[in-house]
This record gives sequence, C-alpha cells and structure tokens, in this order.
Amino acid sequence: MTIATVFFYIVVVAVFVVTPLVSASESNDDNNQQKNVRDTHTRHRASSMVKGLHKGQAGLDVECIMRAIAYDMAMRVPTAEKHSSSILESLQASACPNWTSMFPPPKERADFTIKSDDTANFTSCCPCQQPTMYVDCENGSDDDNNHGTCIERPLRTLERAQQEIQDMRHSGHFTSDEVVTVYLREGICYMSETLFLTESHTAWRAYPNERPILSGGAPLSNITWSKYTDDILVAELPTWINVSAVDGLFAFPSRRIYNRTSPYEKQFGRINSQTRLTRARYPNGNCERDRMPTNYDKLAGAISSIDAWRTAGNVSIRFPGVEKKNSSFYPWFGHSRDIRWVQDYHTENSSSYYASRQQFWQPNIATAASYQYNATNSLYNPPNVSSWGNGDAIIHVIHYSWWGNWQWEVASQRTVKSSTEDDSADASRNIIEFGKGGWQDAHGGAVSHNYFFIENVFAELDTEGEWYIDKINRKLYFWPLREQRDRMQDWDFVTTQLPVVLHIGGGNKMPSKKKSKWQIYPFPVQNVVVEGVVFAHTTTSFLHERYTVPSAGDWSVLPKGAVTFRNAVNVILESCSWLHVNGNGVAMHGMVHNSTISKGDFVKVGDSGIVSIGRLPKLIPFNGVGVVSVPTNVTISQCHFGQTGVYGKQSSALFVALSKNIHFLENVLYDGPRAGININDGFGGGHRIAKNVIFNQILESGDHGPINTWSRSAYIQERQDSDGTGSVIPSWNYIDQNFIMLGPKFGALYGPGDGPCSNGNSQFYCPKNGGSLFTCLDHDDGSEYYLDTRNVCAFAGLKNYIGQNKIWDSNLLVFPEGAISQNRSGTPCIWTSMDMAGDKEALPCSLRPCRTGEVYTNNTCLTYSSSPLEYDMFNETDLLLNGIKNTTIPYTARNRYFLNRAYRFQGKWNLSEAQNMGIDVGSTQYSLKKVAIEKIDCLARTMLDLACSADYQAVE
Repeated sequence: MTIATVFFYIVVVAVFVVTPLVSASESNDDNNQQKNVRDTHTRHRASSMVKGLHKGQAGLDVECIMRAIAYDMAMRVPTAEKHSSSILESLQASACPNWTSMFPPPKERADFTIKSDDTANFTSCCPCQQPTMYVDCENGSDDDNNHGTCIERPLRTLERAQQEIQDMRHSGHFTSDEVVTVYLREGICYMSETLFLTESHTAWRAYPNERPILSGGAPLSNITWSKYTDDILVAELPTWINVSAVDGLFAFPSRRIYNRTSPYEKQFGRINSQTRLTRARYPNGNCERDRMPTNYDKLAGAISSIDAWRTAGNVSIRFPGVEKKNSSFYPWFGHSRDIRWVQDYHTENSSSYYASRQQFWQPNIATAASYQYNATNSLYNPPNVSSWGNGDAIIHVIHYSWWGNWQWEVASQRTVKSSTEDDSADASRNIIEFGKGGWQDAHGGAVSHNYFFIENVFAELDTEGEWYIDKINRKLYFWPLREQRDRMQDWDFVTTQLPVVLHIGGGNKMPSKKKSKWQIYPFPVQNVVVEGVVFAHTTTSFLHERYTVPSAGDWSVLPKGAVTFRNAVNVILESCSWLHVNGNGVAMHGMVHNSTISKGDFVKVGDSGIVSIGRLPKLIPFNGVGVVSVPTNVTISQCHFGQTGVYGKQSSALFVALSKNIHFLENVLYDGPRAGININDGFGGGHRIAKNVIFNQILESGDHGPINTWSRSAYIQERQDSDGTGSVIPSWNYIDQNFIMLGPKFGALYGPGDGPCSNGNSQFYCPKNGGSLFTCLDHDDGSEYYLDTRNVCAFAGLKNYIGQNKIWDSNLLVFPEGAISQNRSGTPCIWTSMDMAGDKEALPCSLRPCRTGEVYTNNTCLTYSSSPLEYDMFNETDLLLNGIKNTTIPYTARNRYFLNRAYRFQGKWNLSEAQNMGIDVGSTQYSLKKVAIEKIDCLARTMLDLACSADYQAVE
C-alpha cells in the first residue's frame, strides 16, 4: 500500500468518526478554556460530569463506563458469551453502582451445534460410497473388518480412521480430492501418541450436539490408592505411563456421580469442571489463582556465575545497492546494524543457531549458577533447604525487570556454614544449585534477589490439592481436596503425557508447477477442517525442550502447541476448545498458508494461546532460489482467551514472529501476564488487529502494553508487488477499532513495596520510569509501518520508541494517567522517544536523516495533565534552529485535548506558541471539568459500532 493510499484512508476514517464532545465554534484560546462546554446541560446534568478525579486520575464513574463497554463488546463474540460470569468477575463489575443493569446477562444460545446441512450424511450401515466415517474412542472398534463407514459401527481411533481414508482412496472408493468427513462421537480420546494428520481433503467434525475430547493425558482410573499418612495417599503408576512426561494432574467427577441427561454434559461437562491440581511447592500457592509475586519467596543473592548466554554471532549477509530505510533505529543490538550506514541486513535465521542458548541480545550476560536462600530475608518461615532432597524439583524465578519468568531444574539443595564476615559464627546459608533451563526468555539477565517458588518437592506436600511424583520409584503422592476425602472412587484423575495432541502437516516434496524464486515448498497438507473438538491435558512447555529465539524481540518460544501446524494450506479450526492445556494452545511453525482459526475457546492455557513462527533458513533473495517458510494469510477471529500464561509469564494470547498477513479480528482477551498481542519483529507486515476487546493484560509484568510491537532487526522480504525481488520495506500493518483497557485488576497487585510498578521501592503510585511504562499501544524498539486508527484506549496512552512510519489517527484516549483503583502515575496521551542514539546531546537532525514519517492526527484525549504530548528525547535547540521538519518530533495536528489545566508543550509553550512552531497545528483544547460522562461513553461506543442511547447523543 502506498503512502498516498494510507493518507486517503486516514481522511475517510477521520470524517467517519468525528463526533463533537463540545461545540465546534467554541474558543481555543487559553483564557477561554473553561468556557468550552455549553451551559445547556450543565445545570440539570451536573451529576453526569466527570467526577472522582483524584491526583489526576479518573473516578469509579468513568471506570464503570469503560468496563461496561468492554462487557458489551465481549458479548458480541459467541465464544465469550458462555464465559460471561468469568468476564464479569475479571471486570470487577460488582464494584459498580447498579451493576446488574449496566451488565445485562447475554442471550441464551446453543453452546455447540454442527452445520445443519451436514446431517444428511448420518446414515445407518451402508456400502462405502459416501465419503463419511465415524470414530467413537470409548465404544468403537478397530477390528480389521470394520471400516468405520457405519454410524452403528464406528472406529475406535483417529489413526485408524486416517489409515482407512488412505486405503479407500487407493482402492478407488474415495477420490483423491474428495472431502472425507470423519464424525467424532462424544467421549474422551486418550491419545497414546500424537496424531500426525497428513491426509488432505478431510474434515474431522464433532457429531451434532456432542463434544469429543482429545486428551494428551493418561487416565489413572485403575490405580490403587493407599494411605501414606493421615492426610496423604500414595499410588504406584502403571508401567505404560511415561513418568518423565508427568508434570500435570487433573481431577474431575466420575461418570457415576456426574449424571446428566445430555451426553454432551456427561462428558464435556465433567472435563469443563475439572481442577488443575498443584505440584507440592514452597511457598504454598496456586498458579491459576495467584499473580506473581503473590505466594513467591525471595532469593538472597547469587553465589557464583557462569557466562551462559552468548550472541549468535554474525549471521547477516551484506547486499549493497538495496534501497535504504530513512529511519531511526534501536542502536544497542549489534546483530543487524543501522542499514543506512553499513547496509547489513538480517536475512538468515535458523533455530539451530540457538541450540546452546545463544540469542540476539548483548554478549556475556552472566546468569547465576547457584543462589542462596536466606530465611531471615523471607516473607515466610521456610524449612531447612536440605530437607528438600535432590529429586526432580523445578524452580520458577521472576525476571529481574519483571519481563517474564524462567524455570530451571534444581540440581541440588543444601545447607552450608556461612563464611562471610557479616554472618554470626553459627550462621548457615541455604543453597539452591540450578541444572538445565533458563531459556524461557530471550533477553537473559542477572538473577540475585529475584522472587521464586520451587515445586515437586516431597517435603512441601503439606496442604490439600497438592501432589508429588517420585519418578524413580514411579509413585504418585496426593493430598486430597476436602470434597475428595473418603470418596476417591467418585473422582477421575488424568496425568499429562503429550506436548502435541494433533499435528497438521505434510512432508513429501513435490515440484511446483509455477516456480518462484521465493516459494519452493515441501508438498503440504491441504484443505483440512477440524470442528467442535476439545483439546486438553498436554504437558508444560518450559523444560521438556529448548525454546527457539525466532527473531530479535525479547521472547523465546517453543514452536509446539496442543495443535501444531507445519507445512499446511487451507486449514480451518472452528469452534474448538483448549481447556487446561499446560503448554501453548496452537503453534503455527513454518509454512502455514491461507488458514483460519475461528470461534476458538482458550481457557487457562499454560503458555500462549496461539503462536505464529516463521523459518528463514539460508534465505538468498537476489541471485538464486531461497526458501521462505512463514505463516502467511492466517485469520484468527471470534475467539475467547480467558487467562493465558498460567506457567509461562512471557506469553500472550497471540505471539507473531517472522509471519505475514496475520489477521486477528473480533477476539476477547483478558487475564494475561504480559502483552495480549505481541508482534516480535518487523518482518513481512500486512498484519491487521481489529475489533478486539482487550483488558487485564500485563498483570504479572512491567514495561509493556496490551498490544506490543518490536522491529529491532532489518529483514529482506519479497516486495509488495510480488515481482520476485527483495525489499527492506514491509507491508503496512493496521491496528483499528479495538477496545483496549488497562486494568481493572491492575491495582490489585501493583501497590506499595515490591512489584513491576514499584521496582522494590515503597512508592504508592507507579512511576513512569523504571520498567513500569504501561501503555495502550506499545510500539517499542524500532517499530515501523503501523496505522493505528479508531481505537479506544482506557487508562493508558500511546508509546512510540524509535522507528519510522507510524500513524496514529482518530483514536480516543480516556485518562491515560489511569484510574483511582490502579494506583499509578500513568502516561501522557502519547509518549515518544525518537532520538537515534538515545542521547539528548546527539547531533541535531539537520546533520543526519531524521524524517521518520511519524504522524499523530485527529485523536481525542481526555487527560488530567496539561502536557498531553511528551517527547523523552526532545532537543529544544534542534527545534528552534532547524524547525519542525528537521526534528525527531512526530507531525501532530487536528487533535482534541480535554484538559484539567491549560495546554503546555513540554511544560513550556502554550498551544498557540506550539502551533507557531508547527506543533499541533489545528488542534483544540477544552475544559475537562465540564465534559459529560455520557458523551464519553457515547463517543467510545459509536467508534466501536456499539449502540448508543439517543439521549447520550444529544449531550454536548
């Protein structure tokens, strides 16, 4: 898309969304600021004005309006409707006056129904003419004489069904391109191994009004529990259980006591009500319930260090003569230099480079190999570490900057006599030595006084709901929940076994009829549908395999999920659920094209909901044929993501790296530890994030936004006109018409003392600096080619940290300082840092190219501050000497500011003075104190295509 087209789009959007909060004829002068709202409604609508401002923050009235908008928008998504009670709890709706009328219950609708036109295929026993088969994992049979084509004689396993399809196609019963539908009956399919779905033109659908469950676990129905202590039971695991994969245990009511009339409720209802049990840990806690650092303890410093992480080295290829990007850049990463000066490009990346924990960040970052645990500094009364033994314990440690967490195997724990002069003669130190791990975050960093908890420690099996696995002796220990005591026969238990339940992808190579320099792929699986299936009970991701660092963002990731795509085209996942999977929900790795994930339900996922990761091995784009294997043209729509990152805290509902044209539309995201959406690099572009409702993200981390983007490395990709040549310019990305709210759970964790906001100090309000910059749209570290328009941001502003070609147009920002309940200082309407070297004393832009294409226009911001714009690297001398066109300041114009005090640019110039220098040309300011809350509500709803009362529309 050309720049001209982008600006045309902006003009159309601006005309569409402009709805005056006040009369357009009102004065813009500072002296008349308090007269900007008509008196027509102020007398009889005094109670409707913005109230409750406290130290520059919005009160509960505004908070409740924003919460109601989030709820109403979420209820438009069918998969979110059935979670209305969880959404209301997450929004803390009951704290609002008259909340039952503000948050009406959703309309009842069927939880799952198959398409009515498919019912014609449900036939009794018949010859094998119709391309239809049946699988019943509990009552079917894989006898040699059973082909699964009769509803009365279903097959037992999905593997056998796929083999029958292949055999029937080979024998001519089904043609090679005929779509064969396999109906899965209600029941739990315990998968003994991953199903590699390699057969094209197949549809795997749930039978009408039933929900088949594909479990990556193993049932423990035949084990015998015996008494170990008065509180603890023990059972020996059967030999067919892979004890090395046992890292999760689930309990749900047995069929005998869960008696429902509907077969749907009989099975899916049991799984839906299951409890994820807790491995015996110190301190006691619950990963689903607690948000770090709740129920964590604190390390007391490192004993020794090792130089564990090194950079990947120079894997860049130099291509002189390619066009240059005229931009600022992120200067502290040597992997890909500023291409305007040395013309080095990041063009090669393979996960093999990072097999030994090599990654993109700075070299020689020391990570500690041993840590001391000092009971005197603890918030708890810890046991003697030596009693923990040297079993299979795992330690979870919070990143030093609150950017996520790490996990390590514990090599040993011991107590030793202290040898430091500060300790008394009889003092001792508790030492934890780490084994493998630490790859769950690409940034690395020091570990000294970090928060932690340790799990799978037998000595810590001390409360109900906890369990411990003795892998050497194959014994499972369990302290039953209160409702399970003396009634173990009424409960079913499942333990984890597989990281991947379903792998969709091909493997055989096939020459392409239309050869392209950019596209030569192995023969992919094509035209596969999976509908109405539930995935559950997969293993955790954090220690079974090393993560890969796909690109130069902060994140490392395991490219596997309960459902994994690789080498697949035209795949549809529809109306499926991911319930208590312990790793990622869906992973798209490599070549995945023209595929859709719709109406998905992701509930309490251990890591990320969906990850999309490309592979660029030995890409040579100019003088030969390269292999570009990246997810392209994938749509994710109308999905519900309720609590991701139960274990992995650097996780999200959607993670994107080395991908093109990922469209994320009309989804509901809440209760996540970090960004709800993370775009890890600037490769490809063409992404669209639209009409989503996002709240309660960044609940367990700092220095981030609900939507986060990075672009630290330069990539050569196929030109937008697909002429087969390379370009460093990606396609434009679009972020439009989303509702994004910071909180409301934000304030529950980040108060005085420790945490991402306070950084260990005792400040009550979270400072902007120090790893606590929580923004609505966080365009970080060189992000480029984004058009953000018609978004509603509540209690957070916009961030622009280096990069180029970003346009913010026609957005609504509601109190970016935050709300009273959040206890933080917040941000301005837009915070930007554009200086190339990250130094205020750097050379003025007149001596280097600084025209960055940053535009901030037609936005509306309500803020208590008098300085709605903040430029962290502002160079006053540069502005005064060279003018606005030669500075790093974005172009700002035609914005509306509703302020509590008169406008000040950089705290120095009033609006008229700023406009005389070319800043905020055509922008207007109004008094915040006379703005009707109803009008804020109506403006936001109109922008989001929600219904707005006619009475509200009349309010000025």
